Amino acid sequence: MAQKDAKNEMENLIAENQLLTEAIKMEEKHIKLVENYGINPFRKREALAGKPNSPYDVVDPNAPIDTEFINTVNKAKRSPTEKFECPQTAAQEYGWFSRPLLVQDRADRRYHHQHKYQDITLFNEFLIRSCPTMIKGDN
Repeated sequence: MAQKDAKNEMENLIAENQLLTEAIKMEEKHIKLVENYGINPFRKREALAGKPNSPYDVVDPNAPIDTEFINTVNKAKRSPTEKFECPQTAAQEYGWFSRPLLVQDRADRRYHHQHKYQDITLFNEFLIRSCPTMIKGDN
């Protein structure tokens, strides 16, 4: 009887060990190890000044500059028209092509109609500017 219990106990340990090794193999297969950490450039941050007379807030002028991080931040600050070729959402379509199709020529009188004053409009404007109380509705 003691031999049966020892044998069953040994089989249970072997089965548990197999289950654990399978679980570890699955975890190792699907794990993604991240080793490069940094600040999220797409999140707005406030620039805060350091504490005065603090020896820990001093910036070392000889420290290497992280150009990859600076490029990522500059890329995140660009407008959507500079980031993408075409609009990504329906809301972006409303101003995506904001450049005029034709160059406006102010000398071409067919398309450019300047505001012109006639005698009656000049008189009315002079009257309104000289007597603001005479404007309609201010009786």
